[in-house]
Amino acid sequence: MMDPLERMMAKVTVTDDGCWEISGHRRRMGGYVLFNLGWRRIVAHRASWILHNGPIPEGMCVLHRCDNPPCVNPEHLWLGTQSDNVYDAIKKGRHATAKGWPWRTS
Repeated sequence: MMDPLERMMAKVTVTDDGCWEISGHRRRMGGYVLFNLGWRRIVAHRASWILHNGPIPEGMCVLHRCDNPPCVNPEHLWLGTQSDNVYDAIKKGRHATAKGWPWRTS
């Protein structure tokens, strides 16, 4: 039986820009792939962080430098707060406030 890291890496394809894209069913919201880590089913990039760096501190998010949801390359991942996550999404144009709402006046 493969250990979780071997199982993850068996599903990875490396892209030209260095992303490690994991194959599997993508969630409709955000395009994230789920991965079974022990008895837990979590998004693959969080599982990758745990497998490469250890536990995720309470209240922290795992964010992508590459902005590629199926990427599990630990060099493309970083820890941040929920505020960091929202700011990163706004900065990259992925947040609703960055795209604008029909009722927005400015």
